[in-house]
Amino acid sequence: MKFITSLVAALVLFCVCSASADTFDFTWESTVWTKTYESPTQAVVSGPFTLSGHGTATVVDRGTAGETLQFDGSHGGTLIASGDGTLNGPMKFRTADNGSRNGLGVLVPTADGFTVAVHRAASGPDAGATFFGTAKRVTVSAPEPVSLLLPAVALAGAAWLTSRRRRV
Repeated sequence: MKFITSLVAALVLFCVCSASADTFDFTWESTVWTKTYESPTQAVVSGPFTLSGHGTATVVDRGTAGETLQFDGSHGGTLIASGDGTLNGPMKFRTADNGSRNGLGVLVPTADGFTVAVHRAASGPDAGATFFGTAKRVTVSAPEPVSLLLPAVALAGAAWLTSRRRRV
């Protein structure tokens, strides 16, 4: 019974530790242009308006599902490896006009972090927007709390079963 419990604990540890989150020091800047219409046929583009920020970014490795980048609250997106060393995917970012924009993000890993760029083409009522961020590694790998809790519970269960068997 002890062997089975220890085996289950090791299996849980192996499976849960495969998902890890890295935390980065993140500096970013977004630029947005706005389009207003003076008449149905005459548009006026204003800008650029920039917004800068600094904080942390978290990258969670989701295995074959890609990596999730999150920063500045609910901004970021899920990025998929493209085969050339970069990760690409839809991202949401904050802009100076008190809104959020969506665009195609490209994350390029560097020796100590990554850079990310998002470009949104001018189309329809949107006059376009860009986003650029630079990240530096803060922690190597922070395991999720569940990856520490589940093996600890399984190992405690194995110890309890061993001590119970000795008494009987």
